[in-house]
Amino acid sequence: MRVLVRRLLALGALLVLGACSATATVTVRMHDDGSGEVSVRVVLDAAAVRAAEVGGGTLADRVRLTDLTEAGWTVTPWHRTARGGAVLTVAKPFTRPEQVAGIVAELNGAHGPLRGVAASRDASTFSTTWKVTGAVDLRKLDLGVAGDPELVQSLTNERVDVAGVEQRIAASAVTGLRVGLRADLPAGPTRVVPSGRSARRPPRSPGAAAPAIR
Repeated sequence: MRVLVRRLLALGALLVLGACSATATVTVRMHDDGSGEVSVRVVLDAAAVRAAEVGGGTLADRVRLTDLTEAGWTVTPWHRTARGGAVLTVAKPFTRPEQVAGIVAELNGAHGPLRGVAASRDASTFSTTWKVTGAVDLRKLDLGVAGDPELVQSLTNERVDVAGVEQRIAASAVTGLRVGLRADLPAGPTRVVPSGRSARRPPRSPGAAAPAIR
């Protein structure tokens, strides 16, 4: 399967020379019963769109997603914002929290920036605890670009030095590209997952009020 985060990071290699901004936010949304969905919202600013489409290409060509659809993902295609940017959303449902790690792996690959993402639901007679763990680390990336023939061809068409793509990304500290991880759990508002920490909701008794998150 084509790894979405790898392709976004490789797209970032085309953007590092300009004042461009690209953001990918991964959200794990869990319901009371432990089901939910993993979604990714990608936002490019106008400069990033222009850079990505240089030479007459399109965003759909640069980040191809047909295999995600075949694997059960819902893809909302790129749409332009009023200021010339673009937004893309993909999502995949899960029925059990244990499926989250595998779904994130479909996006991230074995060595992408999302580290240790997992979810759980622990229920007892009087309380339920929902938890999402994980972190984002852009410091040490192994994108495996050379192992993706279509990606290699796309970068070659844009006259990008394939052998140096990963070095360019590392050297530029992924300038202008941000990857975020969020957890949206029952009994409270969405909470950002800080790097190296976990997001969780305290146990809630049936009928109890939602706890405050500070």
